[in-house]
Parts: sequence; C-alpha cells; structure tokens
Amino acid sequence: MLKNYKVKSLRERKTASLGKWILYITIVFFFIYDCYFLHFSLTSNLIITIFGFFIFFLTAFANKEKRIHDNTLFGIILVLLMFLYALSVQVINSTSDSSFLYNELTRNIVLPFFSSYLVAFLGTKMNLSLRDLCKIMVCVSVIQCVIIMLCFFNESFKEIIMSIQTIGERELNILNANIRSVGLGTRFDWGSFTMSNMMLICSYLYLTSSKSKKRFGYIAIWILQAFSGMLLARSIIIGIVISILLVILSSENIVKKLSFVLKLLITILSSIIIILNLFPDLFIKRSDTFDWMFQYMLHSSNNSGVDTLNTLSEKMYFLPNKLSTLLYGDGLFRDERGYPYMNTDPLIMRYILYWGIPGLLLFFLYIANIVDALKKYVDIYYADEFDNKTLKLFFSLSFILICVIYFKLNYHLIKVLYLYCWYFYFYEYTLLKPEQLSKQRKD
Repeated sequence: MLKNYKVKSLRERKTASLGKWILYITIVFFFIYDCYFLHFSLTSNLIITIFGFFIFFLTAFANKEKRIHDNTLFGIILVLLMFLYALSVQVINSTSDSSFLYNELTRNIVLPFFSSYLVAFLGTKMNLSLRDLCKIMVCVSVIQCVIIMLCFFNESFKEIIMSIQTIGERELNILNANIRSVGLGTRFDWGSFTMSNMMLICSYLYLTSSKSKKRFGYIAIWILQAFSGMLLARSIIIGIVISILLVILSSENIVKKLSFVLKLLITILSSIIIILNLFPDLFIKRSDTFDWMFQYMLHSSNNSGVDTLNTLSEKMYFLPNKLSTLLYGDGLFRDERGYPYMNTDPLIMRYILYWGIPGLLLFFLYIANIVDALKKYVDIYYADEFDNKTLKLFFSLSFILICVIYFKLNYHLIKVLYLYCWYFYFYEYTLLKPEQLSKQRKD
C-alpha cells in the first residue's frame, strides 16, 4: 500500500459524474492509441498535447514549494544534450535533415511530456490513484480489443473503421488481403506493441489483486489482449513473454504463480471450445490468418507471407561501411523520398545511422533515468514489501519491453512512463493529500 496514502476505491467514488468518467476514459483511449483521423491534420495525441501544454503552465508552477528532483534535472539536461548533439552531427556531416529533430526529439520525446501531464492532472482531479489509472488503461485496451475483433469478423464494421482513419497504401493492401485486423489508432506492429504494454499492466493488476474473481477476470482480459494483438501483428509474442515474466519473477508465492498458469490454460481451452461450437467454420474461413499467425510454430506450405525474422536479420540490420557512422552517424534520418534512411525500420539501427553509438547510448540513458526516478518514487510511497518489489519489477520490465521494441521498430512508449511519473508528482504535491488516501491493493 502507499505510505500514509488513502484513496477510495473506484466503486466508492461517487463524486464524478458519468459524463466525466466517459470523457476521461475517452481521453485516456486517444492518449494511448494515437489516432490519425481522416480530414484532421493533427493526431489525437497532439490535440491532447496542446491542451496539456496550457494546463501545465497554468498549474505546474502554482505551488512555490515544488522542487526539481535530481532525476528530473538530469533528464532535462539529457534532453538538451540530445538536441545539441543532434545538431552537431548535422553540422559535422553537412546535412539539413530536420525530421529527426522534429519527429523524434520534439514529437516523440518532448511533446508527450505535456499530453501525459494532462491525463495525470485530470485523473488526480477525480481522486484516482496510480492503480486506478492502470485499471482504466486495461479497460481502454478491452475497448480496443472489441474493435479489433469486430473488424476481424465483420467486414462492414472494418470498412467503417478504415474509412475514418488515414491509412497508407501499403497498410491498405495488407488489410484488403483479409489476413490481419485493424483498430482505432493501431498500425499492426504499433498496435501490437501498445497491446503488449497493456498486457504487462494487466499482469501487474493480477498480482496485486486480493480477490480471486478479479484475478480470473484479469486472466480473461490478458487472453483477449493476446489474441487481439496477434490479429494485428505477431510482435504480441513480446508482450506475452514480458508479462508472464512479471508473474514468474514476482515475489509472490509459488501457489499463486501455478494458479495463474492453470487458470490461463483453462481459460484458453474453454475459449477455444466455445468458439469452435459457436463458429464451426471459423478456422476454415480464416485458415490464411491462422497460418500467418503461427508461421514460426506450425510451418505450413500454404503460408507464403514475408518472414519477418529474415527481413530483420538480412535487411534491417547491417554493419555501416564507414567507421565515422558508428562514431557520430551520417546526420540523416530520412532519404529524399521521405522513407527511412537506408530503408531500415528498427530504432536502434536508425539512431546509429543518424548520430552513431554515442547518441544511441545517450537516448537509452534518458529512458533509464526515467525508470530510475520511478523506482525511487516507489521506495518513498509504497511501504508494503510485496507492493514495493512488484511495482519496481513492473517498471524494470517496462524498460526491457521498450528496449526490445526498439530492436524491431521505431515506436515509442515513453509517454506511458511520463504518465506514471506525473502521478507520483501529484502524490507529492497539492492535488492529492496524504490524509485522503487508503489501501491500494484492495479491489
């Protein structure tokens, strides 16, 4: 539980109206799933960022007693160093590619700082704890799972979802092949990686829940997330492994771990039996999809799809021709056509090509600093040994998940780490008072 921290449960919270709950859940949804809506020049997250920017400067400095922690100051210094180093490698290489400064440093690292502030600010205004926030994020993921499943089984619904979003030609071709599904703000691997993060949160809630019914519910949601994520991309395997690792490595007793595995197997088998009975022709109609989903486990002669692992190892990763590329990069992030420089997708390779290994290490140091700050907050606020160790392990595995994603794609989940940090910030200052709080682990 939180030290000297008392919060009413979600069920006991009657101060917020239904409209406020719907609005907040909608904001969290579009914060997590950044949607590119048709006829809108800004994505959903950028719109939230604009509001968050103004709210931040109106409220963040209202209390004169607030102080900048060492980790925060170090993080600000690292961001400034990244900007200076990025400009330096362009001067050294005589390039003028602004896409890295704009898309990576500004849009993906700095701006989520403000959108996450707004989400945390509104949540704490509703007297929600960090655990409540995790429940809402899992709830939001269930909504996304329902959308993905409906798109997979209902062609008309799929066309509606596709028609309201901006989708590239390559993605449209894949969707028109009727092998994969789509959701709101999901782009195959992007959506699968986001769902992987939600699965990790779901495992955390399972471990820290004290009621067996709630635990079984989290297992059912976890399976739904795994299957929905698989319909987007096989990258969901990363989320499956990382989230199970949280359960295995937790300090919880062996009985609970075995119970998790047993309930997981029972739920999966029951789901398969129910689906087969309700939709006997499903596996025949969707044979191409299942061949693709289990390509690496069940080799089929019918599967003629691209082998992602071979593409990664043979085309996406390579040793640069020049030593200078490893030392300070080529200062290029995109080519003249607007495609990734040297046609590589993983963040690690793209960063090395842009600003070399030193720049890549500087970036990872920044993320590690955020996780270190979160763990220090845990020591301050969580007195219970189990809660303390479990939450620290959760943050460590979140860091590992992010790093593994960077081996596959240039896709960021830093905004979720920011969101956790802002919640701890509000624990410390003004919006949530220590005398107002209660047990976190009780559902």
